[in-house]
Amino acid sequence: FQRADAVAAAARTSSVGAESGVARGPVDSAWNYRWHVLGTALSWCLFDIVFYANSLFHADVTEALGGGTLVLDARNTLIIVLIMLPGYWAAIGTLDKLGRKNMQMMGFSMMALLFLLCGLFYEELKKVGWLFVLVYGLTFFFSNFGPNTTTYVIPGEIYPTRLKATCHGISAACGKAGAAVGTFCFPYLNPSTPAGLKNAMLICSGTAVLGLVATIFLTPRYTARDLEPNASDQSEGRSVHFVPLHLLGDRPTPEATTPAMTSLQAPAGGKPLLQTP
Repeated sequence: FQRADAVAAAARTSSVGAESGVARGPVDSAWNYRWHVLGTALSWCLFDIVFYANSLFHADVTEALGGGTLVLDARNTLIIVLIMLPGYWAAIGTLDKLGRKNMQMMGFSMMALLFLLCGLFYEELKKVGWLFVLVYGLTFFFSNFGPNTTTYVIPGEIYPTRLKATCHGISAACGKAGAAVGTFCFPYLNPSTPAGLKNAMLICSGTAVLGLVATIFLTPRYTARDLEPNASDQSEGRSVHFVPLHLLGDRPTPEATTPAMTSLQAPAGGKPLLQTP
């Protein structure tokens, strides 16, 4: 009976929306965010391909500092952790100032550059062990100070309440699919050999470039204030203001768009701050 009541309530809501000329159904709202979902899912997937595959062969890189014993291997792992951990602190401290999209673009860009350096100059870097480990460790730093933070934050912010769990879940699932691809495919490159490790680094660089492209075209640029619902959103029951993807000319569908406000609201009893035609 509860399920029947819920279905009936949903039908009534849909009917009211149709009569008022405003689309209130979840299908219409989901369609408005189709490119956003593609962007958050693809970015998360590409990042996890690199991140989880990278963790498989970091022991092969840190061997440049010496290894083979439990103590030395633990020391090498600690070095990588000490390089990557401040990336989280930097992300938390600058997320609002730098912006979500800018941080994700910067992270993917630096990852692509650092992996490219490791791949192209592998032999030269191998001769200077501490420098090789530093350059490689910075890929983890910019992972955290970049897409490892933003690929989780962005889908948690840009979607309205009734779509948030679904859209964030789709994005996270694509991330886990990317992790599976990376952990399954990269061992076939045989990264324990110099040639295999170089190829793995170059592929990581190319994958990071794809993540950068996905971020540029499929991730909205916004601040926390941009997501605050305006009066029109509130009147229609929208919990998050729609932020379009300007590079794709993305806009809400006409049914989901409310009439533009004709003035900026002033304090109670005051005059409008701005009049528009």
